[in-house]
Amino acid sequence: MKPRKKFVTCLFVLCLAGFLIISVYFPFFQFQTTSPVLHADVSTITLYAHNVSFPDGEYQKKEVLDQANIGIIVDELLSIQYVNHPSPPDDLGGGWTMIIALYYNEGSSESYEILFTGSEKVIVYPPSGDSTYGIWPNGETLWDQIDIAAEIVDGEEMRIRHLECANIE
Repeated sequence: MKPRKKFVTCLFVLCLAGFLIISVYFPFFQFQTTSPVLHADVSTITLYAHNVSFPDGEYQKKEVLDQANIGIIVDELLSIQYVNHPSPPDDLGGGWTMIIALYYNEGSSESYEILFTGSEKVIVYPPSGDSTYGIWPNGETLWDQIDIAAEIVDGEEMRIRHLECANIE
């Protein structure tokens, strides 16, 4: 076999092997984008909020049923940047709490409680219940972004959601 033909054959085999390796392992890589499947899996989102600036410190709730607003909320929830080494926030007196309850098409649900501690800093209680610190660049504007009328709810309803987020029975 001539050296040039041998080189071309080896190059072809290497390219084919590379293609096969990439095609096998490619599905296992997860990119930092929002999966449209996640949006489609969510049927309803309930936002609960308590802010000291609400009249009389009331608790409010928004029921989100349309896919456009569900997509906004899921994207915002996925944009939280978690801090690897937790450090206490500068100020715990933010007075702003949001609970995001996601209800999936198959009947399950999960809740995230987010405490705004000033600026973009948050404490997040994910479904696991273990609190973690993070930065949420647009978190404080999410409530106003969702153009749905809010209804006033009893503080007990939000307390029950808080206990669910903290995994307290």
